[in-house]
Amino acid sequence: MLERMCAILAAIPPGRVLSYGQLAELAGAPGQARLAAWLCRHLPDPTMPWHRVLSADGRSRIPDGPTRREQFERLWLEDVPFRAGEQVDMALACWRPDEQHEDPLLAGT
Repeated sequence: MLERMCAILAAIPPGRVLSYGQLAELAGAPGQARLAAWLCRHLPDPTMPWHRVLSADGRSRIPDGPTRREQFERLWLEDVPFRAGEQVDMALACWRPDEQHEDPLLAGT
């Protein structure tokens, strides 16, 4: 399951985001948002786009500090739409893999 979450995380395109719950659900683990959050904190490959995963309300759950600032700087550089301050507009920015990719790994998600 963690491998599938990693594959989905790696496939999120620039400018798009997922919630932790959506990442878990796409990986076949509904209700496992905490597992998705754990994975984003402990990624085997630090170049993966961990910054593209947020809480369902579009806010970061990373404590205030350099990592949180890095997350939002990366999102701003990717032109992710924001509602106000540090809240991503999830309705506009949410990635839907079935609409954008033909990747067989993501088929049926």
